[in-house]
Amino acid sequence: MTTTTISTGLETGLAALAFSRHILDGFLSDFPEEKLTYQPFPGANHVLWNAGHLALTDDFFLIQLGGKQAQCPESWNELFWMGSTPIDEPGKYPSLAEIQKALQDNRAALVKWFKAMTPEELTEPLPDDYEGFASDRCKLISTIACHETMHTGQISVIRNALKLKRQFG
Repeated sequence: MTTTTISTGLETGLAALAFSRHILDGFLSDFPEEKLTYQPFPGANHVLWNAGHLALTDDFFLIQLGGKQAQCPESWNELFWMGSTPIDEPGKYPSLAEIQKALQDNRAALVKWFKAMTPEELTEPLPDDYEGFASDRCKLISTIACHETMHTGQISVIRNALKLKRQFG
């Protein structure tokens, strides 16, 4: 792979991350506080769970692949990580403002980490346990954006169920 191809892949991936976060931020910007744990059907991921999960996901990759210190509190793993069960008890969760701060801080750190990599580091194969996500760090950028878009789509369904103002389209 050429340096130009890698640079284009990096730029495209970072643009996807920026776009997916723009959509998420728009969906969260006017969400009614009293509906943050609303579930359109039993077991559905609510807004706080989706947002917290996405903040934790950026943190996860920074820790696991970047060797960085965790930014999210340890208690968030039980609330937001894979296998956790969203519940309609707002008091059990951090505030949306706290989660939004983690989303902003962790995404900035993730983007900085990706931008600091050399072409060789970006194309270095990821460990085998990441095979389902991406083969290298450069491709992982788009995978993270797609994951975020999937969870933002869940928030879109919640917004529609609550008949909230459309943000896009």
